[in-house]
Amino acid sequence: MKTLFLIWGGFSLFCWAFDAPTLPLRVQLGPFAESIVLSGTIEPVRSHAVKVKWFSTIQKLFVNVGDKVHAGAPLAQVEVRYLEYRRDYYKSREKFLLGHIEQSRVDEKYVANRQKRMRELASKDLVSKADEEKFSLKALDAKLQRVRLEGELKSIRRYQAETEQQINEANYFSPMDGTVTELVVNPKQLMGSFLVMPDAILARIDQGTKYLVKAQGLDIQIVQLHAGQPATVWIEGFEKSLPGELGSIVRANQDNVFEVTVLFEREGKILNRGLAARVEVSLPSANPVLSVPWNALRSDGGRHFVSVADPNQGYIDREVKLGRRSAHRAEIISGLKEGEVIESVLW
Repeated sequence: MKTLFLIWGGFSLFCWAFDAPTLPLRVQLGPFAESIVLSGTIEPVRSHAVKVKWFSTIQKLFVNVGDKVHAGAPLAQVEVRYLEYRRDYYKSREKFLLGHIEQSRVDEKYVANRQKRMRELASKDLVSKADEEKFSLKALDAKLQRVRLEGELKSIRRYQAETEQQINEANYFSPMDGTVTELVVNPKQLMGSFLVMPDAILARIDQGTKYLVKAQGLDIQIVQLHAGQPATVWIEGFEKSLPGELGSIVRANQDNVFEVTVLFEREGKILNRGLAARVEVSLPSANPVLSVPWNALRSDGGRHFVSVADPNQGYIDREVKLGRRSAHRAEIISGLKEGEVIESVLW
């Protein structure tokens, strides 16, 4: 009957007794790889977000998520009918304003001449000062009316130019070769038209197979890391890990926290931006050390034991002191010697 202890990070979580097969294991000096684990989210190295420039109604999408596109390929078509109505209104308003501005200039000239005449008559005391001031106010009103109309005409022409530009740019195109990884709406759900706001991401185009993980770690971990160091990347929803390497390591805004960039390359399947990822970096020891697998250890009240082969008594329990720990092994600082045989439970 063997008692199996589940040990995680050096702590015994629970145990049970059963007839477990065991394996003798000779303790030897060897490299020990301590692991640093970081977590974060992924994003492509090269990506471009095609954003909506103004309030628009999407009439048609030419692509779907996962489609490969070339630079200049059409992505979406915007409804321009209401833009054409607005452009026609601005044109008619422009024509209306031009006519009234011309008439206001005639009126202004007429009133200016009358004002001049009234000033001459007032100087000869042929009309009262009140009559002179009356025509002065009329001249001012005529000028203000013309200025107001010209200001509105300027605005109308600006709106008209913007509308013409929107009509001319009704279609959105891919800025580069790549793969569509995000769309503002599923083409199958596009019923009739779809209103989008300015700066909304209409489509996202990712290029190439290179991705990165943006992770964070404490300074006590980061001091052991450097750019170019090999790393292993596990991505949410994927069983297979991917090889990668550390990129930039910079201090974050918080105290004692660093932001770490890990570069890796996807294999085949498109990866969605924002997927959770775990990064493990192994730190091999410079000198060989004694270490044993976790399934050769058992823990009791914070103390750790192994079963050591004895020529007279079979296996006897012996307390050991642990050093560094990884996901699979623990360094033995004291309690064991190289060449001794211990008992390891087959999990």
